[in-house]
Amino acid sequence: AKIEAQLGTALFERHSAGMRAAEAGQLLAARVEAMLTALREATDGNGAANRLEGQLTTSQMRAFLGFARAGSFVAAAAALGTAQPSLHRAVAGLESLAGARLYQRAGRGVRLTPAGRRLARALRLARAEIEAGISEVAQLAGREV
Repeated sequence: AKIEAQLGTALFERHSAGMRAAEAGQLLAARVEAMLTALREATDGNGAANRLEGQLTTSQMRAFLGFARAGSFVAAAAALGTAQPSLHRAVAGLESLAGARLYQRAGRGVRLTPAGRRLARALRLARAEIEAGISEVAQLAGREV
């Protein structure tokens, strides 16, 4: 119901005999499945996909993608308008969920590990799928996003 309120449309048709996905729900479900597939493909089968599916937060996703784009915690914190310790905690939490090192120190900076690059790509794809799903649901409801 919370997501339906945020989207401004029903995702389910509710009846006394039960409920089923409305057209908007079916559209969004397809996008969510594509998002989850991207996350599964980016992990190494160490249980990370299940942890990411159940525990990944938008804050962790935003922090890691900002860090991956900026190439440093300082630059990412400035670009995102957040405190560096908060950004570092969010990335560390995501690293714990992923069950792999996502970055390594390199001289005076940091760089993404292969696992970090895979996850950054998957998170960008995941974000694009969700944004597309929200846009499709809005169009279906006669609104523009």
